[in-house]
Amino acid sequence: MPKSLVAKKIQEIRIHKGLNKSQMAKAIGVSSQLYGKYEEGDILPKIDFYLKFEKKFDINLLSDDKLNLRRCEQCVEKERTIFALQLAIDAMQINMQLLLEKNKTIANKNSSMQSGL
Repeated sequence: MPKSLVAKKIQEIRIHKGLNKSQMAKAIGVSSQLYGKYEEGDILPKIDFYLKFEKKFDINLLSDDKLNLRRCEQCVEKERTIFALQLAIDAMQINMQLLLEKNKTIANKNSSMQSGL
């Protein structure tokens, strides 16, 4: 399967930065295995990869003229919505974790109080 333009571009940037695949994966915050699949063109990156990449290297993979990619307004809006939903899910999971920890603490205190009676 021929490499996608995105796969070629991230490989080109990695090599230009003098990084190996593991270093690049770590810099972006993805697993080496996942990064390898992106660079080989086995799978297309998800929106969070593009955002992390842009933040880390100040390079927008999707708007670079070399990639010659045209994204419609609907696509951009869908990606923003998906990203916002991912953030909301992450926040809910964190809040759920905090509530579980708080409940454990309360349960432990109650258990201690009851055993002391």
